[in-house]
Amino acid sequence: SIFEAVSYAIFVVDVLPGNRFCYADVNPTNAELTGFQRAAVRGKSIQEIFAPPFAERIQQHYEACVRQGITMTYEEYLPFQGRDSWWMTSLTPLRDSTGQIYRLIGTSIDISDRKQAEMALHESEQRFRSIFEASPLGIALTDLNGRLVRVNRTLCDMLGYTESELLQRDIFELTHPDDRIQESTAFSAALNNKVSVIKREKRYVRKDGSSFWGSLTATTIRDQDGTILTGMGMVEDISDRKRAEAERLHAERALQQAKEALLAMNLELEQRVQERTAQLEAVNLHRRSVLGCYVGCFLVVVRRKPSIA
Repeated sequence: SIFEAVSYAIFVVDVLPGNRFCYADVNPTNAELTGFQRAAVRGKSIQEIFAPPFAERIQQHYEACVRQGITMTYEEYLPFQGRDSWWMTSLTPLRDSTGQIYRLIGTSIDISDRKQAEMALHESEQRFRSIFEASPLGIALTDLNGRLVRVNRTLCDMLGYTESELLQRDIFELTHPDDRIQESTAFSAALNNKVSVIKREKRYVRKDGSSFWGSLTATTIRDQDGTILTGMGMVEDISDRKRAEAERLHAERALQQAKEALLAMNLELEQRVQERTAQLEAVNLHRRSVLGCYVGCFLVVVRRKPSIA
């Protein structure tokens, strides 16, 4: 009744001379999960049921169980009914009165969902590892105290440390002293769920003591329950941009100063022109006044001159 009622697959394999095996029976759950009906399976060999690549691996497992003489458990991939499936299989050898193994009792549990989740996680980890290592950005993972637990090569090159040296430091040691208070405030805000993503520009200190500007994007990595597992930060060296901005500001200030100086010169020139114009007008007025006096005197002399007639 257990054979008939359990929710996992059970199969019975007879052990024949010459490392040959044939199926004696399977339970209804096995038939339902695999699509192999009991009547079609009974008396058939491994090679008659499974395709060559799978039959070869199953044969190896059965031979290993007989050789070792103990229960063995393993994971195996077997496609059934057009579906990729993974199984946790256990084989238990049965002995006759002479001690010879004459039969194997097998059980298989469908672990496809778990296996697919594991493979998806593995693929995700592989993608993350590829991005982490090949990224042009400096990337670091930290614990909840800000201590570095994983760094990529780009960050090592940015800061001038080896990986082992960086893993002995925290984010505050690598931050410029003038920016550490802001760094501590931002880190605490992330841990206390006040912000989900931090974006800021800050200065970093290299191993040789020099500093550079970096653009930081940081967030937290959480488990399914929302518990923070680690912090992750990505840093872009923006020294060239900051230098260009400083040069631009310097040029703008110089241009503004030149404009102001030119304006002052124009004002001074206009004032001088006005003053000179006033001087010339005063001179002209004086000349006209003097000339008027001369003309008046001449007219008086002409009127007084005696007539010849």
